[in-house]
Amino acid sequence: MSEQPNVSIHELHYKIQFGVHKGKTIKQMLEEKPDYIRWCFENIDWFDLSQEAYEALKRAEAAAPPVRTGPRTVTGVKTGISKTIEPKGNAATAAAVERGEPF
Repeated sequence: MSEQPNVSIHELHYKIQFGVHKGKTIKQMLEEKPDYIRWCFENIDWFDLSQEAYEALKRAEAAAPPVRTGPRTVTGVKTGISKTIEPKGNAATAAAVERGEPF
């Protein structure tokens, strides 16, 4: 019999045990930030989802507004100061991880 890899299969009620979202359930994160769960699913070897959680992820992604793909200029209401910001999402999360920052 071959050895099983050390994989954690997350169900909707499971709480995340790492990162800045530690303590939140998979279900909460699918409601708040499904791209975080997608990133974990695709980039962390030991992170897996149950079939129910994976179907919920696909539904959450279908309902989510599109992620901006380029920089944009925003202006502060109070200060009137304008600045260019980069979009947040999978690329930004990946870059933060590479820099060793919490995501």
